[in-house]
Amino acid sequence: TEEIAQKPVQSDYEQNVITLPLIYAFKNLNDLKLKAKDHRLTRAEINEAVQKTGGLRFTRLIAEKYYQKSLELISELNVTEEKATRLKMILDKSNRLI
Repeated sequence: TEEIAQKPVQSDYEQNVITLPLIYAFKNLNDLKLKAKDHRLTRAEINEAVQKTGGLRFTRLIAEKYYQKSLELISELNVTEEKATRLKMILDKSNRLI
């Protein structure tokens, strides 16, 4: 939602920003790429394609993978416990957005 993201949602494509859910949909639906090349892709079609291909689920899995990797890396840093805690707080905040 816009409240969680603190920005307009589902407007990236119109702003020429291609996000991971849409990249995943493009990878799995060749006809979607053709429509995009011809500038005939609507927001409704994007939403349907992302839902059909599981683009959001895929994106959440990727985000979770990097979240876990980041936790591992933080634990390996040679920093104070206070700094590690602050880094984890930042990481947790970004993870809540997904």
